[in-house]
Amino acid sequence: MAMRFDPRLGFSDHHRQRYAAKVRLPGDGEFLIGSYYEDGSVTLDGEFAVTLVGREGLLFPCLVAFGEAAGALQRALDAGLLDVLGSVGSRDEFSRRLIAIGIIDRSDERLPAESD
Repeated sequence: MAMRFDPRLGFSDHHRQRYAAKVRLPGDGEFLIGSYYEDGSVTLDGEFAVTLVGREGLLFPCLVAFGEAAGALQRALDAGLLDVLGSVGSRDEFSRRLIAIGIIDRSDERLPAESD
């Protein structure tokens, strides 16, 4: 039986994953963006990362693309990824930017409600 996949791109915010406390990453945040099967494994479109680097009170997204990520990266660029790669104030703000361009939040923990 073939595995089904969600044709929409998805992302996960490392800080909102169940394993985050056990798997520490350098930097101020990491988002994996890609195309996934139902079980969470990566499709042939692959996945890439956006890491957040803090400087002067802001977080700056840094795109990290792996060789097998060409399909996912092209789809994200078509969705408007370049438009949302500007500096942000928080990981949650970056999550909301990804959601706004149609990338599905697949993080284990829900995104906190936006404060007014």
